[in-house]
Amino acid sequence: MPREGIDYSQFYEILPLDGSGDVVVAYRGDGAATITGGGGRWDTVQRPKRQSVTLWRGGDPYTMDIPILFDGWMLGDSVEAAIARVNQIRFSPGALKEPPHLRINGALPVKGATWVLAEITWGNQVIWDTSGQKMFRLRQDATLHVLQYVSEQAFKGVKEFKVNDKVVTVKDGQGIEHHSGGDTKTKKSIQKKNSIRDPKTVKNKKGQKLIVTQRAKNLDTILRGIAGRSTGEIINKIS
Repeated sequence: MPREGIDYSQFYEILPLDGSGDVVVAYRGDGAATITGGGGRWDTVQRPKRQSVTLWRGGDPYTMDIPILFDGWMLGDSVEAAIARVNQIRFSPGALKEPPHLRINGALPVKGATWVLAEITWGNQVIWDTSGQKMFRLRQDATLHVLQYVSEQAFKGVKEFKVNDKVVTVKDGQGIEHHSGGDTKTKKSIQKKNSIRDPKTVKNKKGQKLIVTQRAKNLDTILRGIAGRSTGEIINKIS
């Protein structure tokens, strides 16, 4: 939630969501925040002697560039602490831990998203205070390159489901094992649908008609089947 007392037409508020409370507030830099990538992914797949098809690949997280300015020059204040905080956001806080996720408030083209800081480009609008023994910056510009964070979701695989049965003709040596693809449930289904007491007798009955229950293959089998094939080959196969 944006906080009271901050003029978001002039400032960005960078809020790590790791509970550290290390909020960074910076001026808007030279230029507006811009979306540099993300959104829908579409491909045009050519099909021989037919119109190409438009294939939706999915959606990518947004990427965005945010120009910012750390400026303490008018008051003579160092901006080194703010620079150090925003620089530290890029890194993991410890072994096996992700860098913090961010909420960024201000004049942005995407509202309410969660971000991670991928990279920082430091600019050349720099003013140093050299009056004392320790040098420090009074002004520093930068561009934050952020990536929308999308949480990882466990993929539980593809459930099998029934589709229309089909009738097949038994050939020499082709038993229920062949027509079931080795799937135990499918074997039992074929045996039941065709009132077969002894499945071993099927392979000896050339020409016999069998009602076969087809099932979707599991994910590993599907992936092995399409490995090495181009998108165009897959589209042509199923269209």
